[in-house]
Amino acid sequence: MDKIVKTIDNFLPDTEIYIQSVLPVIDSKVTLDEICEANMELESVAQENGCSYVDLYGQFMDESGDVISRYLSADGVHLNGAGYAVWVEAIDKYMMSEK
Repeated sequence: MDKIVKTIDNFLPDTEIYIQSVLPVIDSKVTLDEICEANMELESVAQENGCSYVDLYGQFMDESGDVISRYLSADGVHLNGAGYAVWVEAIDKYMMSEK
């Protein structure tokens, strides 16, 4: 990720780069701890490179730390329409605050 950010910055220095967190899933192949670890790394890359970090992970978790399953399709990995609506709203609010 760091190399990608540096390449974009090198060729397009006026570009505002947004790095979004990995969304939580309900899947036995990956744990929420692994996703949180990946998100910490993404946030670190964003901070080190002066990028904006967009934390979407929390938008898809409830107060007790469980994934909000109503935002996921039947496979527990991909978003459904309601999940995409949450994602769009979160990004739209973030982007509007940057202007």
